[in-house]
Amino acid sequence: MPRPNFNKPSSEPQPEPPKRNAPSTPIYSDASSSYWPAGWNFDKFSRATDEDRASLPEGELEKMQAGLRDVLGDRGVGALAMYLYREEQKRAKETGARSEAAPSGSESAKPASTPDWLRNWRRRHRGQKWGFVAFRTVLYGDEEGWDGYKKRLDGIVSMAFEREGGGLEDWEQAKDNFELRWIEDPELAGADAMALRGRYEELGKDLPAGLSQCLFLCASQEAVDSVTSLDEDDLPTLESVRWRPTAPFLLAIAADANLGLEEGHEEREWFKPVFKVAAETIIDELWPLVDSIGMPLRRITRHVKGSSELGPEETADAGEELEDIWWTMAPSPERLKKRRRDIE
Repeated sequence: MPRPNFNKPSSEPQPEPPKRNAPSTPIYSDASSSYWPAGWNFDKFSRATDEDRASLPEGELEKMQAGLRDVLGDRGVGALAMYLYREEQKRAKETGARSEAAPSGSESAKPASTPDWLRNWRRRHRGQKWGFVAFRTVLYGDEEGWDGYKKRLDGIVSMAFEREGGGLEDWEQAKDNFELRWIEDPELAGADAMALRGRYEELGKDLPAGLSQCLFLCASQEAVDSVTSLDEDDLPTLESVRWRPTAPFLLAIAADANLGLEEGHEEREWFKPVFKVAAETIIDELWPLVDSIGMPLRRITRHVKGSSELGPEETADAGEELEDIWWTMAPSPERLKKRRRDIE
């Protein structure tokens, strides 16, 4: 699941070293921030899901992040992010060990928590279709090739259901209602991002709410090649590590390329209107983020490169090394290493 992202810069420059009152050891408490929203404390913050953060009133998340910087400083906030990431990994391992040790069919053998995608579907779209609209822009005239591609892609995308397991209320119903709704039309062969946005807009109110997102997907030539070029032995499995540079992907396209931010705004450079998203993360990472309406798309795309395959799209140079493929809001191993070096 996505990890907390502390990379949003504060409105005013912050000194590089930690503040004098920052903890000298990684022991955190309510005193680690000068501001907590109503009903929040460090314990809730450290275990918060995307849904929890999305439920905050507008501006409260930013105030809480500023409060952490006020106490810990920029380097201290980086150390906190790594500490929370390690704690979450530890909890995940402990949960897995308990599940393996529990007798088959026992209560404790069930998943310890509800995944974000299922929680979001229950809360907003129970009993309805959910997922993404996806456009086909290639392989017109080669239906056999297209069918083979879709079969492979479906297997990769649906791994998220296997990864999470089953046994929860509404699990099967939610799984059965998931859909990549393909829009196929020979006139879309080679279509650019602008043309696809126009077609997506035409779908309008005909889309179920769970499919009507701020972005849609596209099977471009590069995206199709990333799936069909793999040998059977190289196809993703539940054991495949994330952040693989050769992972199969789809293009994700912002439904609206207009950011609505004034020139010079600090977040303009974060926005990538077209980017590659790992196919195996579409269900459990991308969908709950964009459907919760709790995080602007520009923050989701902050650390990924933009794609120019569907035509030039204006994005500012972020001035840092970016990922080729979007996997999650959690920092990549390379970013974690860099952050660790900066702290040391």
